[in-house]
Amino acid sequence: MKIKVDFLFQWAPGWTNFESVISALNQDGNFLCRVILLPFHHSGKEDHENKQAREFLDAQGVAWIWHEDYAFSTFQPDMVFIQNPYDFTRPARFSCRSLKENNIKYAYIPYGLDVGEGQQNLTFQYNMDCHNLATWIFVRSRQHKDFYKRYCHAGNKHVHVTGHPKFDSLKLWQRNHKNERKTLLWTPHFVEGNLKGWSTFNLYCDAMLFIAMNYPVDLIVRPHPLFIGRLKAFGGIAVEKFTQLVEYTKVISNITFDFEPSYHHSFCKADALMADAGSFLLEFLPTKKPILYLTHESCLGLNKSAQFVNKSYYIARAEKDIDDFVNMVLAEEDPKQSKRLKALDDNFFIPAIGAGDEIRQVLTRHFKHKIAKQTRLENAQDVQLDTQSVLKFFEARATQSKDSHPLTMTMYQTVELATRRDEHEKALILPKLALSARSYVLDIGCGNGRWYEAIKNDGLDYVGIDFSPSLIAIAQEKYKESPSCQFHTGKADEISPQLVGKGKSPFTHVIVTGVIMYLNDNEVIRMLKNLAEITQPGTTIFLREPVANNVRLTLDQHWSEDLNSHYSAIYRTQQELFALISACSDAIHIELVEAGDMYPHELNNRKETQQRYYVLKRK
Repeated sequence: MKIKVDFLFQWAPGWTNFESVISALNQDGNFLCRVILLPFHHSGKEDHENKQAREFLDAQGVAWIWHEDYAFSTFQPDMVFIQNPYDFTRPARFSCRSLKENNIKYAYIPYGLDVGEGQQNLTFQYNMDCHNLATWIFVRSRQHKDFYKRYCHAGNKHVHVTGHPKFDSLKLWQRNHKNERKTLLWTPHFVEGNLKGWSTFNLYCDAMLFIAMNYPVDLIVRPHPLFIGRLKAFGGIAVEKFTQLVEYTKVISNITFDFEPSYHHSFCKADALMADAGSFLLEFLPTKKPILYLTHESCLGLNKSAQFVNKSYYIARAEKDIDDFVNMVLAEEDPKQSKRLKALDDNFFIPAIGAGDEIRQVLTRHFKHKIAKQTRLENAQDVQLDTQSVLKFFEARATQSKDSHPLTMTMYQTVELATRRDEHEKALILPKLALSARSYVLDIGCGNGRWYEAIKNDGLDYVGIDFSPSLIAIAQEKYKESPSCQFHTGKADEISPQLVGKGKSPFTHVIVTGVIMYLNDNEVIRMLKNLAEITQPGTTIFLREPVANNVRLTLDQHWSEDLNSHYSAIYRTQQELFALISACSDAIHIELVEAGDMYPHELNNRKETQQRYYVLKRK
């Protein structure tokens, strides 16, 4: 049974918090993700239908369950994700305290990249029920985790630095062409009457209109998602200015509004951002484009986690600063770009694969025992390994790092242990193979050419085959100057006479090391039967395989802490291995010549399996 993860979804613009996480968990195979659609109450208005979120999910092709059709006792989630820290925005049974009282673990990803200062804001950001009762909080940086230690009553042991999933969308914001006219993205914060806040809308709206009417620019206006709701709730001069702005857009074609749930299009199209204190100040940073922070002495400023903005960004404290910024963008100048990029490196953790995958890893470790029960199976005769999952594992091993040691790509040990094992195996087995210059060797599952390295000076002909294109590419590059060897991409159970080569005699030796464990029973039988077409009587077959000590053990997409990856393999008992060989007797008769433990005790580090070697002869 999979780990059931339910995402409590309320707010379409916040889909970027969940999107890459859901994708990573679905790709993992050990998780079942469900989206639960909730109402979103805000700005004093109760929105029981949440039409915008419904339409957004439907447009994205995302299946969802309406909250009224959802019961925790029926669906029994292992955990849930909440989308925002404000319990008043959702039905009471989905409040953080209610979740905790009902023993439902929940995770929280900060819905925005918080930047605003103020004591009340610190509470909203770090010290509500959401933060104190969560099992997991996933944050953008080590500095951000430190703020939880300082401001969250529950401390920060439940806080994990994974990077923020919003940055996983960075690839969507790139473009390879330049706009004919510069495009400016303006993102005003909401206004709450005469209350002091972060919005400069009333202060700079006229300046923005002037720029749009007098400069060769396109202006995209994307107000805060709660902007309209606050206008209706508080009224004031902001209503008059916004109405004026709307009227201007009807007659000035270069001013457009963006009220779409997704901001990807605006981020991609914009040449520069002009933003009040808000999440976009940080989210736009990886685009490498100029950013103007809009503020004023009458506004609240930035919290400590965003203080770098004051040193690394362009700042507007008056209308002239906006004018100067626009002229700079028109001149295609950006003298602070290097400072911003350094700020990005210094203040954010952006993982190589993505924050969604980092979150997956945290959850995989937490649920490892439950996952193990469904991925670590004893006597599971009917379980079939997924070939693509196995291939994905080896491709990742081959491409994990240019500095990886060649042996650890396929032997999964420390460099020291892998080296000692490799040396011991070859010293023990090479004399038993009795190779000569007339030998013709087929290496099934050759990887990056580990065995060819040991026999390349014997003057013999060699063919290696492996189903990992990346491993084969490494071998081909390494031994491109060796005319007597060939490396081919192919599956072990699809070996054919084409491998022998035109005018060549059949293979005299076959090496199969650590391959059978990645094949299903029918594939093992097919591989052995296919040997009948490409070998001859007297051919020596060397098998080295980890054998189960007690019962057949199947790992089916099992998470391995040692490998930091999912891993699939079948560890058969010796009796099962011999049974597979016997099952091929109608096509090829193979006789056991010698068998033994591959490594001495000090080179073994597994309790349930033992590496065994088998020297066989075709009769």
